[in-house]
Amino acid sequence: MLASINPLVERVRGRRWGETVLAYFVGSVLGGFAVGALLGGLGGLARDLLSVLGALSEPAGRAGLAQQGLAAGLVALGGLGGLLETVGRVPTWRRQVDEAWLTRYRGWVYGAGFGLQLGAGVATTVTTGAIYLAGVFAVVAASPARGGLIGAVFGLARAAPVLLGARIGDAMALRSLVKRLATWETAGRRATAVVLVVAGVAGAALVLR
Repeated sequence: MLASINPLVERVRGRRWGETVLAYFVGSVLGGFAVGALLGGLGGLARDLLSVLGALSEPAGRAGLAQQGLAAGLVALGGLGGLLETVGRVPTWRRQVDEAWLTRYRGWVYGAGFGLQLGAGVATTVTTGAIYLAGVFAVVAASPARGGLIGAVFGLARAAPVLLGARIGDAMALRSLVKRLATWETAGRRATAVVLVVAGVAGAALVLR
């Protein structure tokens, strides 16, 4: 998004960067909230179903096994996500936002539209395993409200990097920023891999608490 939405190119298009970015943030938070709330609701339904099944036979034993299985799954997912992140092989499908919007619509329209799709996480190419882990935590939250909050925070974090381009005023500044980001990519992947592993273990600890 930095190459598509920054003060330089927005000025060339006759758009206001601040207005576009605000719409981008709002769209990203709403997209994340919607997906998180949906996953949280599905998690709540699954929890209620398991509770009913557990009440029919050996409730304590079944509940304990379910907790242990979920905890093990979170640890495994965090570890697998960290490995895939390190080697750059995160499962995904290939879809990008439609850049024709940049010249077809007003800034707030493509800002909100791009933000909504990217904040949803899986509506475009998945670039990091953190997207999947955020979805898993929304399911584990087992509540539309809590899942929506997790999704909204994810959407906010997903939109934040666009602010790195706030000082781009000419083509040289844009090229310099893009080059710096490229040099940070490997370190960023490694840091994300560590975060995924830690998040998986932390999630397991919360489930078993």
